[in-house]
Amino acid sequence: MVSKIVELPRSLLTLKHAELGAWHSNQAEREEAATTIIKEVIARRKVGFNELTGRGRSAYIVEARREVSIRIYRETGLGTPAIGKLLGRDSATIRALIKRAMPQNRKRELTGVNA
Repeated sequence: MVSKIVELPRSLLTLKHAELGAWHSNQAEREEAATTIIKEVIARRKVGFNELTGRGRSAYIVEARREVSIRIYRETGLGTPAIGKLLGRDSATIRALIKRAMPQNRKRELTGVNA
């Protein structure tokens, strides 16, 4: 079942300096870009925000989370702790998603070859 698309709670969009590590002068722009990415993926994949940040492991939810994580990391430069905070996940989980998506790791996964 697809849940209704909702606006993101503002509390999830405000990240503390300590959670981000090094301070970035354009932090507000990065957070805004991350919010836009989340909204785009939610709308396109027809996944609710609560599903995206919840505990569900259905394939369509996992794929949406993976896409959001990778796009935010690549397009905004936010660190894994900040992305994890947005998605309700541990930074190690986000790091594993990103590492798995890298081309050299993807090739190993598909072929079984460790080069």
